[in-house]
Amino acid sequence: MRVEQACGKFHVVALHPTGRKSASVVPVLWLSEGKRPHVFIPLVDYFASYDFRSLEWKRKAARAVGLFYDFCRANNVENSSGLRNRYAVYSRAFLEAVQYGTIPLQGADSSELFWAPMSSSSVHSVASRLDAFSSYLQQCREGSEPCSSYSSVLKDFSGKPRNGREVARFLATSRSQNCKSFLRHLKSDTQLAERLSRKSRVSERFENGGGGTKAIKRMPTQLIERMLSVGFTKDETATNLFDREDVTAKMIFLLLAGAGLRRSEPLHLWLEDINFDWQDQDRCLVWLSHPSLSKVQSGENLETRRQFLDRHGMLPRNKAETKALRAPWKNIDLEADSLRTRAIFLHESLETLFASYFLKYLDYRKTCIEKRRDRGEGYHPFLFVSNGEDHARKVSCVGNPFSYKAFGDAWERALCRVESHFGEHIPRGKIFGTTPHALRHSFAMQLVELGCPRLAIKKAMHHRHILSQDAYTEPDWDTISNVLNDARRDMDSDGTYKRKSPFSANESMSLAWQL
Repeated sequence: MRVEQACGKFHVVALHPTGRKSASVVPVLWLSEGKRPHVFIPLVDYFASYDFRSLEWKRKAARAVGLFYDFCRANNVENSSGLRNRYAVYSRAFLEAVQYGTIPLQGADSSELFWAPMSSSSVHSVASRLDAFSSYLQQCREGSEPCSSYSSVLKDFSGKPRNGREVARFLATSRSQNCKSFLRHLKSDTQLAERLSRKSRVSERFENGGGGTKAIKRMPTQLIERMLSVGFTKDETATNLFDREDVTAKMIFLLLAGAGLRRSEPLHLWLEDINFDWQDQDRCLVWLSHPSLSKVQSGENLETRRQFLDRHGMLPRNKAETKALRAPWKNIDLEADSLRTRAIFLHESLETLFASYFLKYLDYRKTCIEKRRDRGEGYHPFLFVSNGEDHARKVSCVGNPFSYKAFGDAWERALCRVESHFGEHIPRGKIFGTTPHALRHSFAMQLVELGCPRLAIKKAMHHRHILSQDAYTEPDWDTISNVLNDARRDMDSDGTYKRKSPFSANESMSLAWQL
């Protein structure tokens, strides 16, 4: 065991149950009660039920529960006639202590917690994780979740929590008393009543609730061109390509713009996922493979990617323990036998540009990996590598897998360079089409404009269901207006069309079924 974090009277420890690097890492909450500390078993059961969650998520949950435990030991519940109000008062007092701290402007901290004030985002994180844990305990009470290690949480509790067992019972009871939400008192009763009333009217067909979704715009073509031309330029006077441009971020941009990949998918690419067609050397083939189950050649044997990474002391990036290594993975449509699929470039010019960068990137990546090995961190198979440092820890990151955040920072720098070069402000956000995901929307809309069948769009977008593309191919109001204006120009004054549809009704139905 190794101590990961300490807070007050508890310690969060990373426990490797089997002693192997590949084993799941479970944060353990040690409570100081009596002569020796003991493990808070309900939290272990909670993490066992949510084993798919990241280590960072579990650590934050353990910290939230630990803070609440410390608060319970240091404070008394205010006397109140109503049981439900007692839980509301206690939870409100806890969150106020987290938000504003426990150290008064004058005098000593009587609680001896010595908490400093937290930011609003940190308070929200603590509150939501404590709320989720209390929900789990309530499910244990109802029998929908196994909690055999701590059967006492099934009992009600209304006094002052003095130990870990009573804290668990207090949270479980508070969830039950507060109508499915430990933090219910923090919500507006008026807003809740209005929302429930509206839901009831919608369910009774008195009102139409509406979709309420926000449209995500595609990235404007002009902005794509400007990002490619100046966005990733670091030093125009540099003679070396990698000093002149942010090649790593630009290659990821080409995959997003040219092949419609999601922001995180390039980070899962291995070096062997890029190759060239032996019949057509100008074609650069990009393969998306399942991060854990896809097979790779290791010597004379085939093994899964999870097995390969396990031998090198790593995890697939969607299961990585640290933020720097973690990258989300969508459950995309893969070939059943190989568990991989092609990422196809729509524009030949972007494919050629990516291929030329890739051939130069091989030597650059090799140099970065050698620097990583010199630090004693070993080899990894991921294509894109970092060439910076961790400013918080003051350590080099050269050769490490390129992080999700690093691309986000490179994206923002690219937008700023475009703004500076062209002297125009670029609004940020999904609705303006200036996020990385907007490139995927642009890719989908280009397929529609080219007249590609829906099944072809489904395969190109790697969707598991054909209806998934509807969110990407929904026309905006400008497109709808242009179509209606064209239809108006084709209509005579008596309401008949000047030209007939090129297809008969039967032919149109036949085409629809083919798609």
